[in-house]
Amino acid sequence: EMWSSPSIAPNGDIYIATQEYGGILYRIDGTTGAILDQADTRGTVEHTPAIADNGIIYPNTLRQQLHAGSIYPIARAGTEAFDAATLDTLWFVTQPGGIGGGDFASDNSPIIGRNNRVYTGYVLWPGNGTVTSAPVNAINSLTGTIEGTSWTPGWVACPGVADEDGHLYYGAEDSDAASALPLRGGGPIFEGDFICFDGTDAMNILWSHHAEGDFGSPVGYCDGIVYTTCRDGNLYGFDKDTGAIFAQHYLDAPTWTGSTIG
Repeated sequence: EMWSSPSIAPNGDIYIATQEYGGILYRIDGTTGAILDQADTRGTVEHTPAIADNGIIYPNTLRQQLHAGSIYPIARAGTEAFDAATLDTLWFVTQPGGIGGGDFASDNSPIIGRNNRVYTGYVLWPGNGTVTSAPVNAINSLTGTIEGTSWTPGWVACPGVADEDGHLYYGAEDSDAASALPLRGGGPIFEGDFICFDGTDAMNILWSHHAEGDFGSPVGYCDGIVYTTCRDGNLYGFDKDTGAIFAQHYLDAPTWTGSTIG
């Protein structure tokens, strides 16, 4: 089963990975649809792998059951790097310290940054009383070394975005059960924060916006404005430099869906 969208390389090859009972990354001929190669990942993949100009593909993996023939019998959550031409594994890195002392899960797509950096945020289960923040990491894209970490209030489950200045934008969900708002549509809604990082190895937070709903949708960016939806029922547009609200539109319902910019 495939949950992620495909990634397309400059030469037209298509890359997509499997989720349930999966953990397989495929390279497919974009013209014929023929499977050119495949490789096991260390966990299942729910989000689109990122392809860098240096010929490396980066999927994030989750700790869920792998397919029976996997060479990795225990699924791992982390970020993995493959040679896009051969699908050889180059490195794999996890973020320890999650629930029960295990790894955090990487429930989003990596962001390709500047200066040989790839960025990813991590998630933990909402309502966990012992760990109430999750990291966003700056990872050396060539070696897999974690060069910098910033801790956010809760999980970072949405695919983020980078702007032309190298700044990163992620939404987060407050994982503290005490922050849960009344049931809406069959489940609780947690408060959330939309966060701008400077994109350096220090991973400094430049600004954030708190809302009575989490930001779990993919993030869009255009002409200095960062767009995201929120489960408080609003579509927001934030000034990328200051975090000031440029636009706000009530959608009449909580949403986790992303916004498409034409």
